[in-house]
Amino acid sequence: MEAELAEDRESLQQVQEENQSAENELTAKKEQSGFLKKMTLCEKSIAKKKLELDKKQPELLKLKEQISWLKSKIKSCKKEIEKNKDDNKKHLEEMRRLQSSLVDVPQKLLRN
Repeated sequence: MEAELAEDRESLQQVQEENQSAENELTAKKEQSGFLKKMTLCEKSIAKKKLELDKKQPELLKLKEQISWLKSKIKSCKKEIEKNKDDNKKHLEEMRRLQSSLVDVPQKLLRN
């Protein structure tokens, strides 16, 4: 009877070890499955974002072209403004000179 009891204990221990081994393998497989699921989700997310980016690329290119055109227009407008300022200064000087001459002419006429 003791032999049977020892044999049963040994058998129970083997079954418990096999069970523990199986549980460890199952846990490892579950972890691996979880990692694979995360990888799949990440890959789907990357693919989705690439698709969105590809859709937006033409829009971005168009916007960059518009920005470049606007910067060029601003630059040319600034040059035009500077040119107009210079012209205004010249005109102002010419007006002052003419006004001065206008005042001088009647005085010279009165003196003569």
